Amino acid sequence: MSSIHGGRTLVPIRSAQTITLERGTSTEVMFGPGRTVIDFALVKPATPVEQRADIGIGTDHVVVKGHSVAITVHTVGSKDATGGRAESIDATG
Repeated sequence: MSSIHGGRTLVPIRSAQTITLERGTSTEVMFGPGRTVIDFALVKPATPVEQRADIGIGTDHVVVKGHSVAITVHTVGSKDATGGRAESIDATG
C-alpha cells in the first residue's frame, strides 16, 4: 500500500499476494511514491528451524583441479538430510 496525507490514508497499489519468507532467500519489494506500508500476516507456520534438515556448501568446499570438480556437502541442521544431489553447471547451462 502507499500512503498519502502523511500516513492518514492508505491506497492499495495492487492486490494481496502470498509470498514465502525464508532465511537465505530474497523478496522483491517496490516502494511507491510517498510512504509505503507493507502488511505481513502469517498464513501457515513453517517447520521450526531447529526441527529441519539443512545442508551447507562453503566456498572452500568446492575444489576445481583441471577438469574435475569436488564438492563437499555438510549437514548443518538438526535432522539428517536424506537424498539430494549436487550439480556443477557451467555458464552455458
